[in-house]
Amino acid sequence: MNRSLIERAMKRMADERAAVRPPAGRTAAATPPRAAAAAAPRAAAADRPTVPTLTTVAPDSAARPPVPAAPKKATLHRMPARPAPTAPAAASARPITATRTRPSAATAVDGNTVRKTANEPLPTEPVTAAVAETMTRRTRPALDPETRRQPTRTIAAPVPIPVPALIRRGFVDPENKSATVHQEFRLIKRRLLDNAFGKLRPGTENGRRIMVTSALPAEGKTFCAINLAISIAIGGEHPVMLVDADIARPTIARQLDLEEHTGLADLLARPTTDPRSVVLDTDMPGLKLLLAGAHRGQPVDLLASESMTALLDRLSALYPDHVFVIDTPPLLAVTECRTLAANAGQVLLVVAAGETPRAAVQEALVQLEVCDIVGLVLNKTPARPKSPTYYGY
Repeated sequence: MNRSLIERAMKRMADERAAVRPPAGRTAAATPPRAAAAAAPRAAAADRPTVPTLTTVAPDSAARPPVPAAPKKATLHRMPARPAPTAPAAASARPITATRTRPSAATAVDGNTVRKTANEPLPTEPVTAAVAETMTRRTRPALDPETRRQPTRTIAAPVPIPVPALIRRGFVDPENKSATVHQEFRLIKRRLLDNAFGKLRPGTENGRRIMVTSALPAEGKTFCAINLAISIAIGGEHPVMLVDADIARPTIARQLDLEEHTGLADLLARPTTDPRSVVLDTDMPGLKLLLAGAHRGQPVDLLASESMTALLDRLSALYPDHVFVIDTPPLLAVTECRTLAANAGQVLLVVAAGETPRAAVQEALVQLEVCDIVGLVLNKTPARPKSPTYYGY
């Protein structure tokens, strides 16, 4: 039975092979004996009650030419377009919040906000864009609204007093206490200080404000004011502030070989300015300066204004232990000095010996009736024998 099945299978395979005609010019390949031997075991496995399964042998693959594979097309993958950068919002669109942090605390920057990372946040202060810009870069100071110029810088270091130059011009020598000019101004300052601090009489109102003036120009009032201030300073009892109130013709800065600085005229023009930022310290212990100021053309009416009265009160409150020596314009040349004398506790009237007319002295004394204490100093008197200077008292 197995043999008959094999023969029928071989016959059918031959019929199927004959049905497939080979291409022109070629013949069908014969079945090799090795293939027939390999088919016998498969036919023997078909001895079962089911219908045998026939395997169709495909024609030799060598009979057909290989079909070349189609080339693969390259696929381009486009990256998603990046969004165009947007312009930053205007600085004025939203306020910038600046958080003040301690130097040792760590900070995290997020956009325009500086956040404190410590446990205890410090209070924040909203600032405008203009203020935030000045926090990161230095800006030039604003122009003065009146002069349209840069404000005069105040000097932090003490101002040097040219003592040798002053001695050559006849001023008080702090080291030579036996000099005539030194002894004369020591006597003058002793009476004024006793009046100011109530040693001779009950304390005089505004006694620490000493006004130094004259009836006419060129009588030596600035010379006496500088000597009086130096004499009080080197005495060591009370500090002194020398004020140049002659804003029309200032002289103290020139006598002390100093340049122009902000001073009294600037404080009167801008009453909100802190006087302590204008007052100058000197290298002479106990002596401060308040010059006339850098403003020119200021009317002398300011000396009689309420601003002047308020400024003197403010200086007295800021410097409660100081004596104020105020060099003012001549009385007969500037009538506003009479109002200024009412704000001073003591007046020192300088008279040039042999030069000032008697009538001018009398008229000046009449204008000084508003002041309780008025003293006269006779200046430019002939020098005593063997005196180192021709100034006398």
